[in-house]
Amino acid sequence: MSAVDGESTNPPIPWYKLPWIKRLVHLAVLGITVVLVGQHVIQAANELRHQEFRINVGWVALASLGYLVGFAIQGIPWFLVNRDWDLPVPFLRSERAYLVSHVGKYVPGKMMVIVIRYGLVSSLGIGFGTVFMTTLFETFITMASGSSAAIVCLLALPTPEGFAGAFSSHPWLILGIMGMCAGFLGVITPWGYQFFSKIVTAPFKDARVLADRRIRVATVLGAFAVGLVAWSVMGLSYLATLNAVLPEPLGLEAWPMTITCVALSIVVGFLSMIPGQAGVRELILIEALKPVVGNLGAVAASLLFRVLTLFVEAGLAAVLYLGGRR
Repeated sequence: MSAVDGESTNPPIPWYKLPWIKRLVHLAVLGITVVLVGQHVIQAANELRHQEFRINVGWVALASLGYLVGFAIQGIPWFLVNRDWDLPVPFLRSERAYLVSHVGKYVPGKMMVIVIRYGLVSSLGIGFGTVFMTTLFETFITMASGSSAAIVCLLALPTPEGFAGAFSSHPWLILGIMGMCAGFLGVITPWGYQFFSKIVTAPFKDARVLADRRIRVATVLGAFAVGLVAWSVMGLSYLATLNAVLPEPLGLEAWPMTITCVALSIVVGFLSMIPGQAGVRELILIEALKPVVGNLGAVAASLLFRVLTLFVEAGLAAVLYLGGRR
């Protein structure tokens, strides 16, 4: 308190950190996304009037199974991080907490993911700050492996001509993806982690001890490799999703393309901070795949993927949460 007038000496909050500014930015991004996706949906609805459209249930089942497997694999890095920091979270307990907590991403702010995860492991004596730090680091590993997979598939592996052309005609897109990749990779290095963790763990007494430790290189590499496997399976899931709505199914030669699309849509959706990546994911999938499968196929696949991922995530969370209480 000031000795003169009793007023607080706390520095003023910068204008760009004001809560209403953040909400305004999020609403603007969401609004623009809804308009752009809506235009594609309206166009697809008009196309439906002039052609027959069917959904292949068998491919939908394969897509759902692929997403479930990929989703489960994505939980392994969190277990590896916990094990590296000698946290007493068994593998099955870790997987359950990871999979159940993902329903929290549909709540604004994304903090509900951490709150749910903490609630499922707090009985093991792990503090909220520790869960916050391990979850954040696991997320960065997942995003780093996703953006890396997208870059490798886009630049080093064969993809359909229309798909590659959409990116080569906009080099700033490739530079942006490479920038995201470099940022996430920088944070997950042992040195980047040590710098980053000192900032993040400052408000949490139970997590400050983690800031004085370096995560093992083997743990980072192992978690990163697992992430690449998970994204590859997710790519197969989206390939099956496309085949569920297309009159002629695509072959495995389209796999690198679908890995790129799924990885980019989820990584960029995460950065958008929009709950559940709503609209952002669909917009990227539509724009990237429209030159290859047409507007109707791209729109139908993106919406179908949204529905099946919601069912898989919500159904799995319900089964694991209720089953774990017995």
